[in-house]
Amino acid sequence: MSLFRLAICVSGVYACFLLWALVQEKLSSTPYPDPTSPTAAPRFFRSVLFLNTVQSAFSSLAALAYLFARRKSGTSVRALLGLENKAAVPNGAPAGREKDGGAGKKAGSGDLLRSIAKVAVFQSLANPFGFASLRHISYPTMVLAKSCKLVPVMLMNVVLYRRRFAPHKYLVVALVTLGISLFTLLAPSKKASKGSSNSSPLGLSLLLINLLLDGMTNSSQDAIFRAHRISGTQMMLWMNAFATLLTAFTIAVPLPAIPVLHPAGSGESTELLAALDFIRHHPAVLRDIGLYAACGALGQLFIFETLEHFGSLTLVTITVTRKLFTMLLSVFIFRHRLAPGQWFGAAVVFVGIGVEAWVKRQETLSKQAIREEKRAELKSL
Repeated sequence: MSLFRLAICVSGVYACFLLWALVQEKLSSTPYPDPTSPTAAPRFFRSVLFLNTVQSAFSSLAALAYLFARRKSGTSVRALLGLENKAAVPNGAPAGREKDGGAGKKAGSGDLLRSIAKVAVFQSLANPFGFASLRHISYPTMVLAKSCKLVPVMLMNVVLYRRRFAPHKYLVVALVTLGISLFTLLAPSKKASKGSSNSSPLGLSLLLINLLLDGMTNSSQDAIFRAHRISGTQMMLWMNAFATLLTAFTIAVPLPAIPVLHPAGSGESTELLAALDFIRHHPAVLRDIGLYAACGALGQLFIFETLEHFGSLTLVTITVTRKLFTMLLSVFIFRHRLAPGQWFGAAVVFVGIGVEAWVKRQETLSKQAIREEKRAELKSL
């Protein structure tokens, strides 16, 4: 059942975010014409914070609808939303996550909401630093750094929450990170691409902050699951609700220029009014915004299901290997060619995934053996 659930989660994440990435690329790189003014030059949609607000609002509503759709009779609304949260999960996390010495403390709904709000702030801050870093570093540098995302996730778990992992987890993280890095670094050289060709210290610093915030987000989510009785869908609901409130305030209020977080400043207008004006003159963008938000919301259901049952390391392994599997799929479908070093990098990743699968299989077999021994003892009584 555990492996079947993991397979469903992986398939859902890959399918939803493959389409999500295609729509995101269209939104960021395709100019939209104004049907009321055929002679006017097409314009690009630049309201990133508005897009993030719509995305988080859709995701929050999707989580709420999913919770009510699966609501059992007699379940109160507070329990459904995860607010009747009095005791921590005993002896660590649910199956699939490592034990932690910090479990077992009493934790109420107020602590839960404060913790989730903190994670929403981390998540909302991470994206602007990532976008800002692209002005000062090359895109391949960004891709390579994102390929190593497992490292800051594990680091933040250890540093912030004193979490201990099984020895094989460190080996798996090292193999997957090495393999993805080789796959990216040893790709055949291409013509100069858009963006900065050199990586400045400022850009690398912004990228480092982005990775650390990502690591803090994922490790804090793990800590919440260990300290509270909350499902992945409930976490998704509250995280996106808080993120929506935060970004909605940012786009609705004419804020002054803030480096990285709000570099342009709003002046007398706001990003919300600018985005609505763009949609009014370029209605074709509305369909893409809706598709972008819908794919992201559905994908997040699979993401938080993975996070709840398998932990952040498994989730990040899925997300960082998505590009590799997409590239391999294109090799077989469109007959693209990979450099020998890329094949070696892919093999290293599969070795890491194989180690994780073998350990999971051994754990499953040992649990089955224990259950069979208990049944035999009961029959002999």
